[in-house]
Amino acid sequence: MDISIMDVIGPVMIGPSSSHTAGAARLGGAARALCGKTFNRAEFGLHGSFAKTYRGHGTDLALLAGIIGMSPEDGRIPDAFQIAAEQGLTWKFFEKQMEGVHENAVEIRLFDGEEQVLCMVGSSIGGGRIMINDLNGCRIDLSAELPAIVISHMDRKGMIHQITSVLLDEDMNVGTLKLTRNTKGEHALSIIEVDESVDDKILERLRRIPDVLSVQAVQI
Repeated sequence: MDISIMDVIGPVMIGPSSSHTAGAARLGGAARALCGKTFNRAEFGLHGSFAKTYRGHGTDLALLAGIIGMSPEDGRIPDAFQIAAEQGLTWKFFEKQMEGVHENAVEIRLFDGEEQVLCMVGSSIGGGRIMINDLNGCRIDLSAELPAIVISHMDRKGMIHQITSVLLDEDMNVGTLKLTRNTKGEHALSIIEVDESVDDKILERLRRIPDVLSVQAVQI
């Protein structure tokens, strides 16, 4: 087994548990990044250990802190409820049984009024590390250890060529690339991990590609 120093001492964070607080804050941050839209309501379906201990370990505070933009080391995490309320956000936590997920798993749904703008399932797998398992019904398995670009697009010939051509032109090195689709010729999702940070210029160029529906960067 490969064990890093981060597995021994844990990440820099606010809270008692790297899995239940640092990882939870990163999951909330990932949901915020992947949403890319305004939202004013959040629902958190907590599975397994998350459901049993979330109040005592501050998992609820950390998840909420993440979706309003706080990092795991932000000293304001204990005040996340108050800050979120001041921003006009409402939220709900509840227990939810899910199949085939880690013991520390959560389903995060974000809403703008009555419209659901994101559904993400993710897990906190230890040492502050996370795995994003599902995005809006598509299986993605994204660790967010590297900067990642998540592109929703139509399933058309040449899409990957156009996307990677932009990255090559911007001198971006691709670490991994995974394409997911539910139905041939319809909606597809490309998840690209890169070695460099992703700036807004690159995202805007990708958004201009025909048949690209949305582009978000995950850098948490």
